[in-house]
Amino acid sequence: MDRRASFAAAAVAMLMCLAIEADSTEADLTYIVIGSTTFTLTERVQKCLETLGLSNSNSTNPGGYLRKCLRKLSTTTRAPNETYFINAARETLVAEEGSTAVLRCEIVNLGRKRVFWWRGQTTLLSSMYTLYADDRRVKIEAFNSTFNIRITRVRKSDAGKYKCQVLARRFKLERIVELEVPSLPSIVSLEPTTPPFFDQSDRDRRYFNRTTDAILYCNASGFPDPTVTWEKVGYYPPMGGSPQVWGDTVLLSNIDEQDAGVYNCTASNGVGTIERSIEVVVQYLPVVRSPATSIRAGRGQYVSLDCEVSAVPSAEIMWRRDNVTIQTAGQGLVRDGKQYTTYILVSVDPDEDYGVYRCTASNMMGASFVSIELHGRPLPPRVTSAPKSTRRHAYSLSWQPGMPPDEWRPQEILVSSYVIQFRGWWIQKTGALQRVVYTHQNPLREVIPAVDRQQEYNYVIRDLRPNTTYQMTIYGRNQYGKGEPTAFTFYTANENAPSAPKLATANGRATYEQKVTPRGLQSGAAATLKPSAGLVDLVVFAAVVVGKTSS
Repeated sequence: MDRRASFAAAAVAMLMCLAIEADSTEADLTYIVIGSTTFTLTERVQKCLETLGLSNSNSTNPGGYLRKCLRKLSTTTRAPNETYFINAARETLVAEEGSTAVLRCEIVNLGRKRVFWWRGQTTLLSSMYTLYADDRRVKIEAFNSTFNIRITRVRKSDAGKYKCQVLARRFKLERIVELEVPSLPSIVSLEPTTPPFFDQSDRDRRYFNRTTDAILYCNASGFPDPTVTWEKVGYYPPMGGSPQVWGDTVLLSNIDEQDAGVYNCTASNGVGTIERSIEVVVQYLPVVRSPATSIRAGRGQYVSLDCEVSAVPSAEIMWRRDNVTIQTAGQGLVRDGKQYTTYILVSVDPDEDYGVYRCTASNMMGASFVSIELHGRPLPPRVTSAPKSTRRHAYSLSWQPGMPPDEWRPQEILVSSYVIQFRGWWIQKTGALQRVVYTHQNPLREVIPAVDRQQEYNYVIRDLRPNTTYQMTIYGRNQYGKGEPTAFTFYTANENAPSAPKLATANGRATYEQKVTPRGLQSGAAATLKPSAGLVDLVVFAAVVVGKTSS
């Protein structure tokens, strides 16, 4: 029979004998000797004996294993001379900052065993009556078998695990005291805290490039563990929306200028609340704008070219004309987070100053620019005639040279000629189908010489189709190019209005609508009508000076 079976048989036989003896008198205590140790027979001892008989047959120290089994069962039944703690094997002690904490360790049947106090796993505080702690706030209170650690003026740093250890030659006992010190939360760090996102000289800002993903982390401590939240300062949700609040981590995907601003971290644990803020700076390529990218100016006119720059970090600005640097503006005037600069021409000289100007801004993210053209092309003419003609086959067109709406006098920009283009259209119905039909495939084009300083022009377009809509554009041109066109729509009548009576003249032949040669053609030059795209259709124009007859 092996040792396991022998141990189990001996234990069962002993229990049966002791049970018969216990029945004879319930008042007497029954004892059992296991190994070299005597135990009081109880239900817990019986349970441990059965367990040991099955699982510890090879044990050379059955008494020691039985003691360990009884400790696991939290029994209050102790063997004679057994060493144990009066206090629980594990305790949580809560002490406020500034108070006194007593970590107790009271031992029964200590004998010659040694007692140690440890802080954590490696720091020795005391050995028996000797204190090794350097902190004067820590005292050892040792008397007989009591070894208490007293900590005065408790600090947050005192929190942690403390261990009272009883060490014998063949076994050791340990009691754990976890000291908790409720404390205000503390924000340890706001991450990231490494370049390029963090600058040691500017600890309250974090830098991110536009379109990247930004992560903010609030690392907080305290007891109890604080609850950490982020929110953006000054953010107001839309009607019915929720506030923008995160936990201890903020993720801003594809960050842009709208994400820039101040973010506030709040840590709260019931003891108190603490806040700390950082500014998120979004760096991006300069954005350059101008209120006008095309400026028309006449000779001698005062002109200012304006440039507005949005950039992080701030940009360096320069002006160039036709790819030649003409001015370095530095950072310009900074106002409301934007940079402004102006290039001024006191008196425009068309030969020297006309051209394309570039306002260029550059920073660490790159460079960008806006182009501003200064030119002398004509303004769009202003059509003054009514859109509805009184004739079936003719339309009297009147216009004035263009002039800026905010100026009472015309600019000193000469017009060499006016170009008129037009064609008519109507809707043709064939059964249930409808289609648009044009009088010409391409608009007819007429060039009319301009007269210096003349402020009113009138031309009659003839040979038109009755009851037809005509689309027309008219623009001026000069040596600097084609001016902006004016679009206009006019309509021919379904039938002519009644004719005015004829007027008597010296030769008796003149009519109310007297044909004359315009001043612009008196030199002998004649305006020739030509359809564009080589068409042979002609439209006859009769130049008329309103309100004049030949004598």
